[in-house]
Amino acid sequence: MEHLLNKLNDTMERAIEKIDDQGQRLTGIEVKVDMYRESQHEVARKLESVDKVAHEAIQSTKAAHKRLDSRDSDITWLKRAFVGGSIAMGFTVVGGLILAVVKGYL
Repeated sequence: MEHLLNKLNDTMERAIEKIDDQGQRLTGIEVKVDMYRESQHEVARKLESVDKVAHEAIQSTKAAHKRLDSRDSDITWLKRAFVGGSIAMGFTVVGGLILAVVKGYL
């Protein structure tokens, strides 16, 4: 009978050791899951930050395009004024030459 009790005791000790090992493994897994969750939260925070910077960049780009469009229209106005002035000067020179020929200066 004592032999059976010793054998039962050994079996129970081995079972308890296995349960302890499994508990330690589960604790390790739980720690890894917690670390994974924390890293997910960190990635989410960084993604929010990147999203904010991207939105600011888009707004800045839109403002830059508006400034460039304004400059383009200023340059277009300047080109038109130059061409118009050149045409007016050309008519003045031609008119002056015609007048000089008619009056006999040339």
